[in-house]
Formats: sequence, C-alpha cells, structure tokens
Amino acid sequence: MRNAAEKGGIIKENPLPFFVFDAASAVEDIRGYLRNKLRRLENGVIALPTMEAADLHRFLQKVLEAPVHVARKILYWQKVEMPNDLKQTVLRCYPDIAREQERELFTKITEADSQYSEELLAQLRHPEEDQYSRTIGELKGLALDTLEFVRLNALRLT
Repeated sequence: MRNAAEKGGIIKENPLPFFVFDAASAVEDIRGYLRNKLRRLENGVIALPTMEAADLHRFLQKVLEAPVHVARKILYWQKVEMPNDLKQTVLRCYPDIAREQERELFTKITEADSQYSEELLAQLRHPEEDQYSRTIGELKGLALDTLEFVRLNALRLT
C-alpha cells in the first residue's frame, strides 16, 4: 500500500495479501450483518400497516431476498465448500446444514419467492389487480417468518 502511495496511488498488484482477515473478525462481520438485517426487518414489520406502496414493495423484496443472503453468510461461516455463491447453489447447499425449523422457514420463503416471480410474469401477460393484491397480502404474512429465520440463524453465532 505504501508502495502504491509512493507511486502516485497506482496499485500494480493484488492488494488483498496485504490485508489480514482472521476467523474472529469474519464471525463479527456476520454477526453485525445479521443484527442489521434483524433491525431493518423489525422496523419494516412495525411499519407494515402504514407503508406507502413503493416502500411496501421494496420491503417485501427484502423479505424475499433475506433468506438467501443470510444462508450464504451461514454457509461461509460453516466453511461449506461450494463451487460458487450463486442463489441456486445456496438454495441447494443451505438445507444440508440447517436445523429443522430453519430449513422449513427457508423452504417456505424461497418457494414463495419463486411463486411470486411466476405471478409477476403472469401479471405482465394478463394484469389482474385483485390477484396481485392477494399475492401481496400473502407476502406480507412472510415478513414475520423471515424475521424468525434471520433470528434463528443469528442465534447460531452466539
């Protein structure tokens, strides 16, 4: 790094070997990530009844995305060998290391995510506002499940 600064800020080599990452800091990073995720989900659940439509859709997107992001962090913490960290790989690997309740919630939410994607495609072809409203209502019900999923995984790190 000093060498790069002396040469005008140009890094000619990979700087990662200069940084030291230990297992303790990795676990603390994951704990911090999970604490922040829990806080955001809790705030969203509290605000759910009064959210504007745009905020609601962003929050529900986070509700559907959170399990895969959290599972990816847990897989990393557990040092699970994966060919990559793509969503499909996480969907395949996480259930193998999850406890029963975590696995059930993960499956429930990720299946709802797939169904929602299918519903979106159907809505693009043939918009049906009542059906879409029902789907959004179902997704609102998943917010507490996602919160519980994140909570259970955070407890694994204690």
